[in-house]
Amino acid sequence: MAELDYETLRKIQAKERASAALSELPAGFYALVRQLVLSRKEKLNSGFTVADAKEFENLMKVVREIYDMREQKILLKALGKAAENRNDANMQPEEKQVFGDVGAVVDARRAWFEGILEGRNPELDSVERRDEKIMHVKLLMPIPRYAGRDRSYYGPFDAGVIASLPKDEAELLVKKGAAERA
Repeated sequence: MAELDYETLRKIQAKERASAALSELPAGFYALVRQLVLSRKEKLNSGFTVADAKEFENLMKVVREIYDMREQKILLKALGKAAENRNDANMQPEEKQVFGDVGAVVDARRAWFEGILEGRNPELDSVERRDEKIMHVKLLMPIPRYAGRDRSYYGPFDAGVIASLPKDEAELLVKKGAAERA
């Protein structure tokens, strides 16, 4: 894993500002950010100077802006995806999980709306969903986004992720050897 520095972050920030698309990030970007922030905090704690404090403050502003811009782009992509635009090539694994989770919520709300158009009672549907049992499972392999028995979408999930799923969906994944109880 390469190291990250302030100048590289500023270049990433400029790329994110310049394009509506997600820019490519170094592999393990968030782990690299964590390492950089920890090393700068150590530097501040070992010998505080106003210059170091200002440098740390600027670093944090840049990192937060990068995250905020990327989060906004991911949310817009999830809202607009409606099963057509699934290109997540420049997303970090952590961002793919957010994209999948948000997409699942958007899809569930669209299914709810379609239910209204089909004459179903959304209040009864939501009561049934609240009563549905949830099961936590650890995914043993990557699982692409799929339509469940309830016509809601689940995933995509990376291997090793703990997911909260309706009990019947979770049990099916366990039975198929794709997950284990968490």
